[in-house]
Amino acid sequence: MGFDVNRIFFVGDPHGQWERIVPVLMEHRPAAAVLLGDMELVRPLHEELAAVIAAGIEIYWIPGNHDGDEPEMFDCLFGSDLSTNNLSGNVREVCGLNVAGLGGVFRQKIWNPKSQSAPRHRDRNSLRHSAQRLARDPATRDVLRDGIPFRHQVAIWPENYETLRQQRADILVLHEAPECHPFGFRALGELAEAMKVRLVIHGHHHQNYRGTTECGVPVIGVSLAGIVDQEGELIAPGLENYPVTRKGD
Repeated sequence: MGFDVNRIFFVGDPHGQWERIVPVLMEHRPAAAVLLGDMELVRPLHEELAAVIAAGIEIYWIPGNHDGDEPEMFDCLFGSDLSTNNLSGNVREVCGLNVAGLGGVFRQKIWNPKSQSAPRHRDRNSLRHSAQRLARDPATRDVLRDGIPFRHQVAIWPENYETLRQQRADILVLHEAPECHPFGFRALGELAEAMKVRLVIHGHHHQNYRGTTECGVPVIGVSLAGIVDQEGELIAPGLENYPVTRKGD
């Protein structure tokens, strides 16, 4: 089966369900696939998707909150051969479309637009400075990476948000949801509107649904291991409302 050179698949939170995802990618052969975070990796991402990569399908990704649960899972993602294909905080051309990404979730200790008038930390250097005392504590030293707790490595950082606001894209991929979801954030709808995207696709809540931001930008939520294409067509339903009990929700 040949490639569909103009088709991009967007894969909802894998949570280790690669046996559901890989066969769909191999059957349909899109030109590229974008993973929406929460990989739950036990080996590097490029090894997990070796067959897909060998088939010529490009892999891009954004992190989810659970990708910062444990150092091993973090390293299997951020330290993989696909580390440079992280879309979070970037706009990349994928199959002729400009795809922007913002991975992770809002963290109260950094920035929660629903409850804070201003971010507590705009960038990693700010948090790194306040976390120095933790780095001196032997009980917490192992949970830090480059002076930042692992769970905050996958936070939404105001500096990345503001950088994206100044750019334009066709599609915005998120882990966290915009305001059309009951647990979503208006700040993400505002980001989509500022970037003039035509579509937002997100994971995190393990639901297949369609919605719009307050200003009418179409939004698609994708279930756990579910797959949609760049037109919003549902390719694989995945597992809706699938519970995940790991820390970091």
